[in-house]
Amino acid sequence: EIMWIKDNFLKNVDDVREIALNSTYRTKDHNSFYRGFRADVPDEYYHTIASDILEVLKLDRARVEMYFAYQTGDTTTTDEYSRHTDQSDWAGVIYLTPKPKPHSGTILYNKENMQTNIENRYNRLVAYNSKITHSPGYTFGDDINNARMTLTFFVYEER
Repeated sequence: EIMWIKDNFLKNVDDVREIALNSTYRTKDHNSFYRGFRADVPDEYYHTIASDILEVLKLDRARVEMYFAYQTGDTTTTDEYSRHTDQSDWAGVIYLTPKPKPHSGTILYNKENMQTNIENRYNRLVAYNSKITHSPGYTFGDDINNARMTLTFFVYEER
């Protein structure tokens, strides 16, 4: 498969959002093109979420990197630099903004540049082959409380 979508993914999404809202964010990660803010997911949440992600992807053993991330409306996501692939085998997000703005999900591009738009829905997991060119949809909000917030993850299969 190249893509998975699972609604109502986290059993405790409101708690996870609360942790995300109260995390310490940084703007630039080393060697990342990511625009916006990222924070580490605490260990007590990391293990359960990582294991649930691997279950959806039907993988027994893999390394999972994950971050809380948010982007406000002044973050550009429509230029050519926003379209990218990742070094991991799989990538994805869990959307963490209740009542998000339309067209703020994830866009996947095929070789002919046709787009698949995946709508941003609170507590929806979207995962895809990270070699597929993709970009975030529209950003929104003016601070962490009303911005486009996700739990972003990268999965590296053990070979």
